[in-house]
Amino acid sequence: MNKNISCVFLLTTLILFLGLSVVCASDINSCAYDSVSDLEKVNIIKDNTVNKDTDNNDNNIKEIKKNTDNKKVTVSTLDNKIKKPSKSKVETNNVEYNTLKTVNKKNLKSSDSYTVTNDTFSNYFSNKKLNDNIQDGSTLDFKGLFNGSKYSMTINRPVNLISSDKSAFIDLDGGEFVIEKTSHVNVTNITFHNSQTYVRESSNITFNRLNILIENKSIGQGVGSTSIRDGSTNITIKNSNFYTENSGGYSTLVFAGVNCSTIENNTITAVGEVGNLLYLTTFNTNDYGIGMNSYNIIRNNRITGPSSASGICYAVCLTGHDNLILNNTIVYSGSGITIQWGYTSATVGNTFINNTITGSFLASINSTVTGNNISGGVSSKGNTTFTNNTLGSISLIGNDVVNNNIINGYVTISKSNNTVDNNLIKGDISASGTPTYNTITNNNYTGTIDSKLTNPANNNVVSDNNQVKFTEIIVEPSTVTVPIKTTTRLSLYVLSENNKVQSGTLIIKGENGNIIERASLDDKEIVEIDLLYDSIGVKTLNITYEGVDNYLSSSRLFNIIVIKQDPSIEVITTKSRIDDLTTFKVKFNAENVQGRVIFKVNGKILKDENGNIIFSTVTNNEVIVENIKVNSKWYTPHTTVTAIYSGNDMYNTSTKSVPFEVTQRESKIELEAQQATIGKTVTLKAKITDATNESITINNGRAIFKLNGRTLKDTNGNIIYAKIVNGEAILDYTIPLTFKSGEYKLTCVFGHKIYERMDGNTTLTIVKE
Repeated sequence: MNKNISCVFLLTTLILFLGLSVVCASDINSCAYDSVSDLEKVNIIKDNTVNKDTDNNDNNIKEIKKNTDNKKVTVSTLDNKIKKPSKSKVETNNVEYNTLKTVNKKNLKSSDSYTVTNDTFSNYFSNKKLNDNIQDGSTLDFKGLFNGSKYSMTINRPVNLISSDKSAFIDLDGGEFVIEKTSHVNVTNITFHNSQTYVRESSNITFNRLNILIENKSIGQGVGSTSIRDGSTNITIKNSNFYTENSGGYSTLVFAGVNCSTIENNTITAVGEVGNLLYLTTFNTNDYGIGMNSYNIIRNNRITGPSSASGICYAVCLTGHDNLILNNTIVYSGSGITIQWGYTSATVGNTFINNTITGSFLASINSTVTGNNISGGVSSKGNTTFTNNTLGSISLIGNDVVNNNIINGYVTISKSNNTVDNNLIKGDISASGTPTYNTITNNNYTGTIDSKLTNPANNNVVSDNNQVKFTEIIVEPSTVTVPIKTTTRLSLYVLSENNKVQSGTLIIKGENGNIIERASLDDKEIVEIDLLYDSIGVKTLNITYEGVDNYLSSSRLFNIIVIKQDPSIEVITTKSRIDDLTTFKVKFNAENVQGRVIFKVNGKILKDENGNIIFSTVTNNEVIVENIKVNSKWYTPHTTVTAIYSGNDMYNTSTKSVPFEVTQRESKIELEAQQATIGKTVTLKAKITDATNESITINNGRAIFKLNGRTLKDTNGNIIYAKIVNGEAILDYTIPLTFKSGEYKLTCVFGHKIYERMDGNTTLTIVKE
């Protein structure tokens, strides 16, 4: 090759290499979130609910248009005050929080869709990889159970994996689901159980509405059970549920060498022996440079650790810089947020906003901590600003700024150049070692200030601090649930250092802001108020104590739960005969009862003749249902009538049952004296009528006849029954030859399910032929 040509080639190659380097650097910078923009959105974002499904339309790959706005503003330019977003920048009802910039030069949409079951799996996967039957951009719709490692799969092309009916349950029994060296893969509505889930060297991957469950199986050794790794970028994990139980101490969700990615609206829960729940780590990764695990957004997640703190389990463990941790709820008695051991210098410049943390918190170097509520101890690696937080206690290592916070414990200062200004501190301001050149000003505190801080030789500025007494408003009873329109009495007082305060003013306001009571405590310790509400719901009192002297003002909200009343019901029935008409009555021992009542007899709803349920409206606090025909089925030893009141805005649904006595009807039997001849057949007759209603014709039941008290039987010794037709019992009976002539007592006995047993008597004269 000609030397000149070789030189030109080398020069051209060098220029191209430098150009590529510039492009790569530009891409790294372009993925950074706009810090000012995200901080300005705090007032809107802080009210978001965890696990809100923000995207219901991710089943198809979308073309992503290039965003040319690569502006980045650093955290150090922020004011302590959070600005409200302008309408031109943020819409209140539809806020786009993730300002990561991504580039996609391909339209990967495809109309191809395939249904994947455990029977058809081999049609689309060969040697655990997608085969040539699947085109880029296709959709694989998984349905049903995939049980066993034979269904392990590697996704190395841009496709959509969905379960349209949400039935896909993939249990690889420790096998692997891998997305590797590809981009633009969406995984939606699938459950993975006891499966290792990887994303390696990939970009623009979305996990949405997944269930990832690890139960009593060691999965994720050295990497975590769900592990996003090896230079992956623009990964989104959202609206998903991660549950880990007794995983052998391995982590749940891991980023290892991942930038420009988002974890949002997920629930992450761990039980038993587990590792970290959310882990941005450098361990067991290739070297992707000092910027690995940076420019990521972690927001709106609920993270719950085991019931007991563990040294191998952190709720959130971080490495990297310029990560935004926003609006998360972390429930764990151990380390809520911390940084990876041995990686302090490279974990810098992160931003923590509006998180609620029950455990401890360790801020990385040069971070911003704003608007958080942290119950546990707080510490810093230095050069961090804490503003407008509520903290359990705080330890400062140097160059930290603590401003406008409520600190429910001590402040410990070590080393130099810390600023503690304008805080409310419920404890001591103490020193560790001999700190110098610190500024401690304008704080209200309850404890003491360490003499090492006030010693002039140590060059600290300690001024304008005010030692105060904290106050707490007490309401008795501590919880109140009261029926509507029922008066309840509250007793209120103010405690300071376990003593009732006898100065200052106590102000109680109702829900609409009206002042219910304004009482000076100069002449009393306890304020009593009587409250009565005419609507149900939670009623909130806003109670304020205006302190004087060195008593701090305080406030609290107190909820009164107003519920519906339980109306006292009286159900009235009267003793009734079968087939008679009766009346059911309900009286309410309450005022202004409205609503409807239905009745049940022996558990069955009372209906009219057409089979319609009888609904009775309450009028003048009572219900009366008349002309109810007493059913023969109600004749039981323990018949009950139940009234069911529907309730209304004021009264609860109520039920009352009472006994209902149902009796059989009475009959009347009439017999005429008869004569019969021995050896001849005689027709015995008895007229049977209803004793109280002659219009009733009896056509059912049976009758027997007796002579001198002995039941008449046939030649085989069987009782002879006479049927009743048109109210008359008729029996043809042949007088046996063994009978003697004479006068006999003739008795007719009538039996019926709705009539009481009845008999009638006459005489039968028997003569010889």
